[in-house]
Amino acid sequence: LYLLKTLIYPLYNALIKTTFVAGVTFLGIIRFLLLAAMLLFASSANININNIENLDLAWSYKFDVSGGIQANPIFAEGLIFMPSTEKSIVAINATTGKKKWEHQTTSNPAYRGLIYNKEKESKLYFCDGKFIVAIYAHNGKNVDSFGRAGKTKLKSVCKITPAIIKDQLIIATVEPALEVYNIKSGKLIWKYFLKEK
Repeated sequence: LYLLKTLIYPLYNALIKTTFVAGVTFLGIIRFLLLAAMLLFASSANININNIENLDLAWSYKFDVSGGIQANPIFAEGLIFMPSTEKSIVAINATTGKKKWEHQTTSNPAYRGLIYNKEKESKLYFCDGKFIVAIYAHNGKNVDSFGRAGKTKLKSVCKITPAIIKDQLIIATVEPALEVYNIKSGKLIWKYFLKEK
């Protein structure tokens, strides 16, 4: 307890406030390392040291236009959901590698990711430039009850993955602001500016 109070806690507080080269913070470094560790981990009991050399490519999916995708795909309901290289979200059958549906967007959507919400009719939520969008996971169609025909207009661009807490959809914009919306209606509940205006 003495070491915690006198050495570890003050060191942690100092590091948390430190900005390294090019504006990289201590928390940013920790977040990156934790994300990298998660991406390297697979919990499957079917893959082990005795059979890993026997693994082979099951399928691959190629986009018509080359380009980078900075979002992690997500898996649910036997489908892989991800942004494409040309203004759309796609759902790919995880067994066959065939595209099930494609949802066209106005900009490069889900720049840092999208989120799946399991419900009676499960939905995907993601940022699309100055919009937050809700679509059905099974067919990629807009959720008409959310905002205007599945889209809520934002005052500023959103590039991050939304978060869901109960019936609230949380995003951050480049304004910079933290914004909370009703997950059913897409109506703004409250907004907090991260920088004084």
